Amino acid sequence: MKLNFARSGTNIPVIIIHGLFGSMGNIRPIARILEPDYQVYLLEMRNHGDSPHGDEMSFSIMADDVIEFMDYREIEKAYLIGHSMGGKISMQIALNYPERVKKLIVADIAPVHYPNFHDALIDGFYAVLDAKVKSRQEADKIMSKYAPITAERTFVLKNLYRKEDGTYGLKLNVKAIDKNYSLLREAPQGDNPYPGPTLFIKGKDSAYIQAKHKEAILSLFPNVFLKIIENTGHYLHVDKTKVFNGIVKRFLEQDIEAESPKLPPIHPG
Repeated sequence: MKLNFARSGTNIPVIIIHGLFGSMGNIRPIARILEPDYQVYLLEMRNHGDSPHGDEMSFSIMADDVIEFMDYREIEKAYLIGHSMGGKISMQIALNYPERVKKLIVADIAPVHYPNFHDALIDGFYAVLDAKVKSRQEADKIMSKYAPITAERTFVLKNLYRKEDGTYGLKLNVKAIDKNYSLLREAPQGDNPYPGPTLFIKGKDSAYIQAKHKEAILSLFPNVFLKIIENTGHYLHVDKTKVFNGIVKRFLEQDIEAESPKLPPIHPG
C-alpha cells in the first residue's frame, strides 16, 4: 500500500508516525525542529488522512506498509518516531525489521494490551456520517455527545472534509477501524527483542505508560531510556511541543551506543 507522506529537510532519514484517528498534521510540529539536520518523512497510515483504505489493520500489516514505503523511497535505515498507535507500529517495525531502524522513539504508549478506550468516539463518527452534516459546527454538536472533552473533539474532527455535495465526510475509514479495533488494542509481538537504542517518552498525567508496564518494555526493548514530561497527558507532543522536541533531538544526536541500558522508575499515570 502506497502511503501518503510529506517530506522535508535533508541528510539522515527520520520517519514519524501519527496515532489513531490522527494524520500528518498532528505530527508536523515534531518535524520543524528536525528539518535543518534530518530528512523528515511524515506518514499517514492506511485508513487515515489521504492514504488508501484497506480492510485489514494489524500492526504487522501496517509495519509492512512502512517497510514498503522505505523500499519505495530507497531508505535503507531510518530513525523511527511514533505516537500512540504510531508508537505501536514503530515498535512492531523495530521487532520485525531491526536492521532497518537506527533508533526508536515511542511517545506515550507501551507494548501492552489496552482496554477499550474508543467505542464512544467510533459511535460518534458513525453519528456524524449518518447525519450528513453541512457544517463543522453541526458535526461538533453531534460529537459533543460522544466526546465531551473539547480538546479531544477538536483533535478527531480535524478529519472532516467537505464533499462535492456540500456535506461533510471523514477521511477516516471508520468501518475498517471499527472492524479492526480489537487488534489495535493488542501489544506488538516479536520473537526477539529489538537491541537498538529506544526512548519512551511519557506524559506525566497520562495513564498509557505505567509502572506495571516496565517488565513488558524491558522484555522487548532492553536498551531503553525513559523521559517523563511534567504537566501533560497523552498528547504531549502537542501540549509540550518545545520540551518534547528537545528530548527527541538530544536523543537522536547523542552517541549512546556504548551506554548501559537504563530505565528510571515509571510513575503511574
